[in-house]
Amino acid sequence: MFNVKTVIWYNAKFDFALFDYYFLTNGWTDKTLALQGLGRRYGKLPDKTFSSLNSDFGQRYQMQIWKKYKNRKHAEVVHKWRMIDLCNIYGGGLARNLADWDIRDEDGNPVRKLEMDYDEGNIERDLQYMINDTKGLHLLAIKVDKTIKEISGYSLFKGDYITAGGLAKKCLLKHIFGSSYSENKLLFKTVFPISVEEDTDYRDHKLYLGGKCMVNPHKRGIVQRNVYKYDVNSMYPNQMRNMYYPIGRPKHVRVDEMHTNEFLYVLKIKKLYGTLRPNMIPIWQDTETGEYREGIVEFAERYIWWEELEELKQWYDIDYEVVDVLEFVGKRLIGAIDYVDKFYNIKCNSKGAIKNGAKLFLNSAYGKLAQRIERKVCVYELADEGYVHLVEKGIDIDEDAMLSVLVGSRVTALSRVHLLSAIRDTSKGNVAKNFIYCDTDSVHTLCEYDKVDNRKLGWLKNEGVFDYAVYIAPKSYLMYDGKDYEVHCKGVNTKVVKRALQGVTSFEEAIKIFKPNKTFKCLAGLNVKGGKALLYVDKMILNDENLKMIMKANGDLEDPTDAYGEL
Repeated sequence: MFNVKTVIWYNAKFDFALFDYYFLTNGWTDKTLALQGLGRRYGKLPDKTFSSLNSDFGQRYQMQIWKKYKNRKHAEVVHKWRMIDLCNIYGGGLARNLADWDIRDEDGNPVRKLEMDYDEGNIERDLQYMINDTKGLHLLAIKVDKTIKEISGYSLFKGDYITAGGLAKKCLLKHIFGSSYSENKLLFKTVFPISVEEDTDYRDHKLYLGGKCMVNPHKRGIVQRNVYKYDVNSMYPNQMRNMYYPIGRPKHVRVDEMHTNEFLYVLKIKKLYGTLRPNMIPIWQDTETGEYREGIVEFAERYIWWEELEELKQWYDIDYEVVDVLEFVGKRLIGAIDYVDKFYNIKCNSKGAIKNGAKLFLNSAYGKLAQRIERKVCVYELADEGYVHLVEKGIDIDEDAMLSVLVGSRVTALSRVHLLSAIRDTSKGNVAKNFIYCDTDSVHTLCEYDKVDNRKLGWLKNEGVFDYAVYIAPKSYLMYDGKDYEVHCKGVNTKVVKRALQGVTSFEEAIKIFKPNKTFKCLAGLNVKGGKALLYVDKMILNDENLKMIMKANGDLEDPTDAYGEL
């Protein structure tokens, strides 16, 4: 009767699980599969009906509900509303977002996340915890909606977007073509034509790859001193702004007909062999395992942008056969330049909510350019044991979502080239000796580098010098600047590790806590009857099995317990 259209949640996989269980055990009808089959165009449905939009990894995007009620005239009416997860737009946790957006109540008092004791329940305290969460989320959603609408014209509450990528895609296309969303997609496909078969061919032959994340095998597990941490200012947006885009359909040419200063080229190669050059480290990833290889031996055909092939020659002495050469006319896009300039200017010259809004547009657009058209359709069902679990039902093909994997792959390929060249530059010619670690757009090195600018797009900025650091695996490392620890550990909540490091001022003592096989108690969501339960489970930063795999892949230490060097 209040005519609620939208309900906002944060990290909805826990909350939606309660709805799943209730619906499935009380005779409700799940229309997820039927509605997706109808192309997502639907209106009124019967009482006690629901649908859920999920990823195959369990991420919850949207749940829609149809429920009967009696209106003021005592007539029975079926009301429809939707529930969305703000976490899909701004991740990082509710606590971080309340702080980043400086959420305040009507009296100007900061609203921040409270602490909950999961071991001992206290009704009054836990009730205040939930009230505070709800109030903070309510105010956060209002601020997000107002901010995004102000800088883009799109509204969260009106259903213009449910993910960061979807919002950025709409806005980027509007900047490039300036028409309605549906017309903008048609114009994009006219300028960048590609068939479903071509999309599949490019992906199957490894044209579209992600970022680099690697530890120098000569530095893994050995304490490093005086580590310089650099980060590229908006690396992917920099390529979106400045690169030449592959326009139209390709022309097939011979190698001797290539004019790299005039056209863009994708090469289809096979029988790729390579040996590592002196003072370099492995940066080539095996197509099957993803492992970094000192020697390259690949017989299969694959696509690669010419610029990335040239960068590869800086790291390896290589030989290969060319199967085909695709030549594209290259053009810069004024709309893409305007898009990046607008939001990068806001990011650099604003604070608080406006700055956070601009960062979303900069960081979320490039991935949607190469969005897959296939999506695994999954629904939640009751298992025989009585709990709810995710079940895959098939593949949904949405050609309307396709833009161009060629464009997206060029952004990521040139970004990898940018990163790898930055590694070579900051290592002063000896990568094996001076480079330590990289992750997508960051470089950790032992060398001071003077070509830095903390604001200039695409340049490196200096994020600090650390007295000590240790790296045990990709995304698992510890840095110390003499006062504070910077913790990164895949699989273990960083807050738990930071809590264990409180009061520890000796790095020698710190690495006794932050090490392989060290067990930490972490809260984990498990499927149970009724929904999900948060239970403490033992987790390790890196266990023996994973460490041995890493060591074997890189030809490192035979005994993983020897992985830590001494101060």
